[in-house]
Amino acid sequence: MASTSNSNSNKDKDSNSDDAAQSLLLPGSKATNASTFIRTFATLSSKSSPQGRCERQSSWSEADPNSNSYISLAEIDTFILNRLIRDHGDDGGMALYREYRPCYILAFNAAKDVAPPSSSSSSGTGKGGISSSSKHDDYITKREFRLLFVFLILHVQLLDAFALVDGGRGSGTAGVDDANNNDRRITQTEFFDASHLIANYGFVGLADVRNSPYEIFKNMDANDGGVVLLKEWCDYLLEEERKGGTDVGRAVSVVDVAGAASAVTPGKDSGTRTTRSRLTPTPGKKTPTRSSTTKPKPKPKPIHTTPSKSANVASAKKKKAKDTTASTATTPSATQSSFRKPGPSADLNLFLSTFHPLVSLTDPSAKRDRSTQWKNADPNSNGMLSLAEVDSWIKLTLQATHKSHKGNQLYRLYRPSYIHAFDAAKSLAGGSTDEYVTKKEFRLLNAYLCIYAEMMDAFAAIDGGGPGVDSNDDRRIGREEWMRGHHTVSTYDLIKLHKITDEEAGIIFTEMDVNGGGYVLLNEWVGYLAKAEVAAETEKGVVLAKTAAY
Repeated sequence: MASTSNSNSNKDKDSNSDDAAQSLLLPGSKATNASTFIRTFATLSSKSSPQGRCERQSSWSEADPNSNSYISLAEIDTFILNRLIRDHGDDGGMALYREYRPCYILAFNAAKDVAPPSSSSSSGTGKGGISSSSKHDDYITKREFRLLFVFLILHVQLLDAFALVDGGRGSGTAGVDDANNNDRRITQTEFFDASHLIANYGFVGLADVRNSPYEIFKNMDANDGGVVLLKEWCDYLLEEERKGGTDVGRAVSVVDVAGAASAVTPGKDSGTRTTRSRLTPTPGKKTPTRSSTTKPKPKPKPIHTTPSKSANVASAKKKKAKDTTASTATTPSATQSSFRKPGPSADLNLFLSTFHPLVSLTDPSAKRDRSTQWKNADPNSNGMLSLAEVDSWIKLTLQATHKSHKGNQLYRLYRPSYIHAFDAAKSLAGGSTDEYVTKKEFRLLNAYLCIYAEMMDAFAAIDGGGPGVDSNDDRRIGREEWMRGHHTVSTYDLIKLHKITDEEAGIIFTEMDVNGGGYVLLNEWVGYLAKAEVAAETEKGVVLAKTAAY
């Protein structure tokens, strides 16, 4: 429970939040936990109130502990958790944090490209090893900090409304509850059945939902996949707000940052998916140059190791396959030509070479490296790692081991798998720290990072027909994609993917598609493969079953 002083603090926040912040609070959110969440951050979104400016100043220092003038998604995630716990106590804060966590990355992505380039922008490497000439803007700057909370308030309500429909339960609880069929996607039936629950939420795009549910659902379903994902839901509703000229629409259409504006405009990717609205990044935006007088954050030491046995075997197989191809000059079939070369990618081998050496129980050098890496991952020395800290450690370790550009590429490529590894490791030791990874669980965290990265690599080999994420990828595998591409994953060290016939492939897809939606999401994919490894009692299965020593 929050203390009395916290309650009084919240009342002060309410009275000092300006009209602009209050105008973003929609009627539907007032009856749910969203209103409690929003009150926590409303003052930080305030543009004109003196308290808002003062609190943002102190909050920026809290969110940017390295004082490098950049805030990553991991740092924002940690800041949100700490602020919720401060204002609502351990249990209440953690519950709110979990409930609305799926929308944090959407708010972060909306805000991070808003600020125009600084006049002092130049090439070079800034503090903390972040390149100031990078064309990829992956951080929030101080000029974007207020707008981050504007977008957070909006996306919390978008997720809140989404949760009223997803699962067909209308409970107003935004978190995932498998017992209630909550799977982060909305079917047409769910949408029709829950239309009365969202008609009066306050979004312009839902005002006529009871009269025109089919048309609205069809417009939301950007890629005609038969289901509406959270991203599609948010894109559509924000675009409708923009068209309607509402307070919310004005907030996302034109945002004034130091006299510059960025517009939300409809757009289409080069692939088959359509993104209805997005913040248009400022052309040529570069990360501002940071002061050379500020003490840089120490980087983790790169892990120098010899290639693992599995990496050597993969390399030998690759060489043999190359020689065979050169001598036979075999032409791939038309159905296979759009997919990458079968088997684990070179990027996967680089990723595994970084973390697999930390897995050994008996190798003295592995123990020493784990001790060093634990200190890098636990900068607060509190003996516990949050997901945000693990995420940041992975990124810095990859950058230190493979240099900044390649390390950052690897980090992004396998990032969707990190939460699966974290969740698998955090409850191994039991006790009251099951939301964190302890030092006792650190070794198997690295094992899980390797296992789930391999599963992610196989997933990416089929999704969109190529590695990584591009315009053809939508983080889900359709039946047709699977049937055309299952041959590309047959050489992975995953028992359910070995030498699958077309007939077996059809059966496997049906088994993976747990809710019969016609698509396999990443969580369904890794869940299915993990269960198969455990059932077969493979080496991976023993680790995944949490029966291995840690």
